[in-house]
Amino acid sequence: MAFNLRDRSRGLINPEIVQKLAEKEGISLGIGILSHIQIYDSSRQQRGALNLQDTTLCKPMENGSSDGKSSFVRLEVVTASLGFLTNFEDVYKLWAFVAKFLNPAFIGEENLPTVREGSET
Repeated sequence: MAFNLRDRSRGLINPEIVQKLAEKEGISLGIGILSHIQIYDSSRQQRGALNLQDTTLCKPMENGSSDGKSSFVRLEVVTASLGFLTNFEDVYKLWAFVAKFLNPAFIGEENLPTVREGSET
């Protein structure tokens, strides 16, 4: 599975931070890159829901077209592997960890660095 976590007020939480917090709880997560993700121009982009200029976690592909209609990007994500030996307890432990990010107090306690939606780093 590949996913990212978001803080409602501050934006995406850096996958490396999520990985380190998971390690503290005995959960092994990885970091991956989704490449050649094609983004089509839409009204959702125009409203600012997706900022292709933000290169912190979402990087434009060199060979991708950027003609204004569509473009290709690479996206850094958190990865979790579920395999033959994965049991219910493992999945529940991961689910409980991810659910902690729904609590604004947890995010505030950890002082998580996030990537602002409109930032250009």
